[in-house]
Amino acid sequence: MRASVILANAGIQSVAEMDPRIREDDHYTKENLVHSKIFKNISCYTLSKHIFFMHSMDKKHAKGFTLIELLIVIAIIGILASVVFVAIDPAKRFKKARDARRQSDVENIAAAIVTAQVDNDGTLPTTLNALTAGSAYVIGTATSGCNAICTATTTQASCVNLTTDLVTPGYISSLPLDPSTGAAATTLYYVVKNATGSVTTASCRPELATSISVTR
Repeated sequence: MRASVILANAGIQSVAEMDPRIREDDHYTKENLVHSKIFKNISCYTLSKHIFFMHSMDKKHAKGFTLIELLIVIAIIGILASVVFVAIDPAKRFKKARDARRQSDVENIAAAIVTAQVDNDGTLPTTLNALTAGSAYVIGTATSGCNAICTATTTQASCVNLTTDLVTPGYISSLPLDPSTGAAATTLYYVVKNATGSVTTASCRPELATSISVTR
């Protein structure tokens, strides 16, 4: 085997790298060194040390991902997954978001009613207190047609206006409207005064959920 090939395979670029006693000159070139007495006397340890060093460098470069790199990859996968989910069924995602808004709305209405009830020593506000126990009333300003808009339950023909009971005293800033087609006349949320004194607030038209209601 040619000396240049031997040295190259060991990762040695010059003769001097093999042993400090050897100097790169006309007498000890790579080609004639293999036939020289000095080359024969060079320790195998010296050559193997170079080979081991080059192998160790290769192993360092072959290491796996660092923790930061893995976290970055996981974050990217999560973002891509969320984009794919929305792209696969965007309508379902929007319905779910609207139902979440409805849940929040009925909870806010219920909280306002409870606060008003506490301020009145346990008595419901005037308008709510006058409702027929066990009957459902759509919240709104409409005085007719309110029994034909709620799909979740049967409601009364006239809506109940809770502005005086809840908005005017400051228990709630405004009466929530259903995110789809709710309006001041018919918010598409309804209330039921229960015989026990509690009040149920609910959504007239939940989309994915079977029902959206709060009783307090």
